[in-house]
Amino acid sequence: MFMDPIDRSQNWRARMETILIKDFILQIVATDLPLHPTLLQWETAKRDAVGILQRLVVLVAGSTSSSATGLAQSQTQGLPVGLPLDATSESMDLEIWKSRAKQNVYREGTGGNALLTRMATPGGAGALTVAICTTACKGGSFKYSGVEFANQCFCGNVFSNGGGPAPDGFSGCNMVCSGNASEFCGGSSRLDVYQLAAASSSSSTSTASSTSSSSSSSSASSSSISSSSSVSSSSSVSSSSSSISSSSSSSSPSSSSSSSSSSSPSSSSSSSSSSSPSSSSSLSSSSSLSSSSSSSASSSSSVSSSSSASSSSSTITSVPSSSSSQTTSTSTATGPEINPTIGAYKFLGCYTEATSGRALSGKVVNKPDMNLNYCAGNCTTYKYWGVEYGTECYCGNTLGVGSVPAANQKDCKFLCPGNKNQYCGAGVRLQMYQLDDTISSSASSSSVIASTTSTTSTTSSVSSTISSSSSSSTLSPTTSNSTSSESSTSFSSTSSASSTDTSSTITSSSTNTTSSSSTSSTISSSSSSSTSSVPTLPAGWAYDGCYSEGTKGRALAGKTFPDDNQMTVQSCIQNCIGAGFKVAGMEFGKQCYCGKYVSNGGKNVTNAECSINCAGNSSQKCGAGGRLSVYANPPPVEIIPAPVAQTTDLPESWKYEGCISDNVNGKRTFKWQLYLPEVNQASTCLTNCSAFGYMAGGMQYGRECFCGDITDVADSQAVFLPEASCDIVCAGNPRWICGGGQKTSYYKWIGPPLQIWHRPTGPDAGEYRNLIGGVVVPLLTTSSVNGKITFLEKGGTGPANSSGAYELDLAFVNDFSKAWRTMHIKTDVFCSASITLPDKAGRQINIGGWSGSSTFGVRLYWPDGSPGNPSTNDWQENVKKLSLQTGRWYPSAMVMSNGSILVVGGEEGANGAARPSLELLPRAGGIVNLPFLQETHPNNLYPFLSVLPGGGIFIQFYNQAKILDPVTFADLKTLPKLPASVNNPNGGRTYPLEGTAVLLPQKAPYTEPMTILICGGSVPGPANAIDNCVSTQPEVASPEWTLERMPSQRVIVCMTALPDGTYMILNGAKHGVAGFGLGSDPNRNAVLYDPSKPVNQRMSIMANTSVSRLYHSEAILLQDGRVLVTGSDPQDGKNPQEYRVEVFVPPYLLKGNPRPEFTIQNKDWTYGQSVQITVTAGSTANVKVSLMGAESSTHGNSMGQRTIFPAVTCAGPACTITAPPNARVCPPGWFQLFVLDGPTPSHSQWVRIGGDPGSLGNWPEGPDFSRPGI
Repeated sequence: MFMDPIDRSQNWRARMETILIKDFILQIVATDLPLHPTLLQWETAKRDAVGILQRLVVLVAGSTSSSATGLAQSQTQGLPVGLPLDATSESMDLEIWKSRAKQNVYREGTGGNALLTRMATPGGAGALTVAICTTACKGGSFKYSGVEFANQCFCGNVFSNGGGPAPDGFSGCNMVCSGNASEFCGGSSRLDVYQLAAASSSSSTSTASSTSSSSSSSSASSSSISSSSSVSSSSSVSSSSSSISSSSSSSSPSSSSSSSSSSSPSSSSSSSSSSSPSSSSSLSSSSSLSSSSSSSASSSSSVSSSSSASSSSSTITSVPSSSSSQTTSTSTATGPEINPTIGAYKFLGCYTEATSGRALSGKVVNKPDMNLNYCAGNCTTYKYWGVEYGTECYCGNTLGVGSVPAANQKDCKFLCPGNKNQYCGAGVRLQMYQLDDTISSSASSSSVIASTTSTTSTTSSVSSTISSSSSSSTLSPTTSNSTSSESSTSFSSTSSASSTDTSSTITSSSTNTTSSSSTSSTISSSSSSSTSSVPTLPAGWAYDGCYSEGTKGRALAGKTFPDDNQMTVQSCIQNCIGAGFKVAGMEFGKQCYCGKYVSNGGKNVTNAECSINCAGNSSQKCGAGGRLSVYANPPPVEIIPAPVAQTTDLPESWKYEGCISDNVNGKRTFKWQLYLPEVNQASTCLTNCSAFGYMAGGMQYGRECFCGDITDVADSQAVFLPEASCDIVCAGNPRWICGGGQKTSYYKWIGPPLQIWHRPTGPDAGEYRNLIGGVVVPLLTTSSVNGKITFLEKGGTGPANSSGAYELDLAFVNDFSKAWRTMHIKTDVFCSASITLPDKAGRQINIGGWSGSSTFGVRLYWPDGSPGNPSTNDWQENVKKLSLQTGRWYPSAMVMSNGSILVVGGEEGANGAARPSLELLPRAGGIVNLPFLQETHPNNLYPFLSVLPGGGIFIQFYNQAKILDPVTFADLKTLPKLPASVNNPNGGRTYPLEGTAVLLPQKAPYTEPMTILICGGSVPGPANAIDNCVSTQPEVASPEWTLERMPSQRVIVCMTALPDGTYMILNGAKHGVAGFGLGSDPNRNAVLYDPSKPVNQRMSIMANTSVSRLYHSEAILLQDGRVLVTGSDPQDGKNPQEYRVEVFVPPYLLKGNPRPEFTIQNKDWTYGQSVQITVTAGSTANVKVSLMGAESSTHGNSMGQRTIFPAVTCAGPACTITAPPNARVCPPGWFQLFVLDGPTPSHSQWVRIGGDPGSLGNWPEGPDFSRPGI
């Protein structure tokens, strides 16, 4: 209406001198907005227009006239807008209370409240809305209702103590209601006032009048204003006349109207007529403006008015008119159609963000593969939800101030990553949905938003006389509505002013509703002075002075008490003591406020300004209008200055850099967003960022914290802005600024780097190599003691005739026909567990499965043959003879220190109920229930298990960890919860959130506590993969988790131990969870973790692969020191089922160093035994040996993994190894023995340590199974 969209955000205040304010007045009249008595005076209009523009849409939504639709449409043409008042949602009875159409802005009284009765309202001060206040005042039989300071409600039948229309107009009422951020509730010593309307009558017209005496009159002059849209503008200045005119042409239907300058307004409209307004004026100076713009709406209006004043008078008769046209059309969408409904929610439109906060502030969900249905499902307890930036979901029960339908509804053009047939908002634009119809919206049947055509014809006449002592007014609004595409408005007013009286008459006609009201009031005030006595105060309390109220909120914002007609200084202080505050303030004689300090712009003023006696003790002073008598324990009270960006007393090594932009070209500056609605400030936000390894961070919207990397600023093309651009106070501290709307208060870490990721190149980075083409997409791989690798697949993954089991002979990797041997299983091993038994044959056992009898399955394989020599044995199984006590899908298994097999957790199969229990094989006793697995289901599957050197059993599940008694399985210790992501503490590490875990090396003499390392994972809901590893020493007195940030996010990740004591982290995705089609953005990079280096300097970014390894991928250590990398069964329609078999070659095999070799005779060790080896190649000067537990890899769980560096001494080539001391340090089982010359390993040889204490070699009985004996 006033300017183009580019100007509206930056220049609309500066251009106020040149906009058509008279035309703006006509729009106000057309929508029943409040008219200030002096609004027709040019200079006052310029001042008030600023405040009205700021709140225009908030006021418009309260209008009962259909002309509001026309203005709502004009807002899309560049008018600065606020948020529509959702009158329906607030249950405001617009038939009883005159809404903001008849609401005005009043200043508080000087000697007391303007409205004398302060009401206690339901929900307290923190829940106040306009509707709550008006309802309370109506129940008390009051005529006027006023809201002030965002959270206070006043009622009365007259205005007292000098209260009256605010001289600063609407600009002073700038505080949103505490219970509804979508409407205003007054300001500092400013009230939004509502008047109870008269009962409706059946007459189509009504008349009300009032009279008052006037001491003077004045001569008149007249002027004419005509306006419409054009593409050029011109202006001229004359000393004696003024006119504003413009014209436009349009091919659409036109409308016209005319009116005379008489006091009897009339209007008419016709599709074929036009108007030719004219005027003359005796103003001393004037200007002429001509402007135009193209528009799809048309209106014609004329106004005539006259005014007289006692000093220098002028009469202004204005007859502006404009003609244009309004058309409605439906266009064909070129992308996905708008979804008119999502579940119980209806589409509202494409909405802007709020101007001083989030449009929706109830809940935030971020999901890289966001779609509308997912957002709706996360907001079911809220009234509104919207999606922004494609991936961000916001929920709320109210809309923040300034969030309105976007001028261009096609702004919401980001496709939903999780559903390309849906739109998910855009930068600073939300695809908005609402639970019911309380906000007006319309959508065509084809889900394309169509505009609504409405017309209004309104005639009003105003006469007013301004007085300083009394006023009476008669208001008789009526409106006429029609359904054509034309609109006309006629307005005339007459005004006179004197020093005594005020009379105001407003009339208009309506075919729909007729109401009338007549009001008159006499306002008087008086004050008395007395000498205030010095009150006796509680110990430590003293008077601190008289303070002004805050300009942006209460000066004492801690607690507000109801008005007390018996209040004294002492009673207020006692109230504050009881509420835990040490600062008390009294205002208006009967109001009590508490706080920790004076804030929001409150200042110390002269004591004389606190002039009102306390209601309960006339000898004491209790503030005044907008003034507080402040007492403190002890004084002086701290005065919080105007908030600024925090630059001092920052945590650790953080430094403030400045205010920067966000969302440049639709890209967020920092990835990780924390929502801290109560505590956000620099110290809270930045402490979180640095704790998770981020060296850049900042705040937005007062309550949002962002974390990222310093390089993100340049990568996102963010730019530094003037400091004033970041202007929102921190939610957690009123002293500081926390950004602005889409603007970040940016801080940078300047201390030593929080982490160092090494970036080796060439051979030092290792490399991926293709090993052989596959015949199976494995679910599980196991290194066998016969030097071969067993592969198991779930049923239905491979070809129809697949047997489900295969063995790979690495001696024949160059002869595909000989490399693979087909094996056979009888039931489905989908998501089962495998380990290598400590019997003398090194049999493998596979436990559990997919459904039915498979879930009870126990399968055994006795490896035979050797590399290059055929194997003949196969898997053995008979579920009727050997089975678990309960079916288990996704269980874990482990060999205990006593040689028994521990089986833990899982589900009953096929996404069934939890199996929150454990059992033993061979069967020993019944099932042991584990309540913690029931409590954390389903995020605890495939829990990580290990035997601790102290004898307990470590179990990590979801985001928790415990130590269990190895005999009773009772809880011995509960560890602190594992950290997850910086913005979500609820992330987990076990399936389906699927991270990976290993035991760090145990070294002789085994005095150091064991350390467990867990990497990656994901968070429920948004499924953002975790980008860190955590480690702990469970057996220390007070274990804590140490966090180390990884170079990238990982879920569905694998980790395997290398013989030199390092670990390879590889496979997985950067987003999602485990499951078919649930992981996305494959992570093809390998990371080397070296625990011998300082914490946060242990990771090196290694080589990349071209093969995506997602759900059902594996990694195990080979006997030659390479890592076998297999599998991937994503079933996502994007990434293939992966048959190819790769190896990752670590750097120690790429540097050309000769590999050591050794011979050994004794391969069956007892605990503490001295074992002889002979090193036949390589130096023994710095020799080390490592023992690597036999491992089975599935779902990130390397069952059986353990790294031990035993003691070794050498005399020439002869070396003696001392076996680990006991079954707690080294549970019985099979290990690969490596000899290392520096970092370079030999080929390994398999050895057994600890024997078979559970006599598994004689188990199970029956002809279906072969037993090696013990």
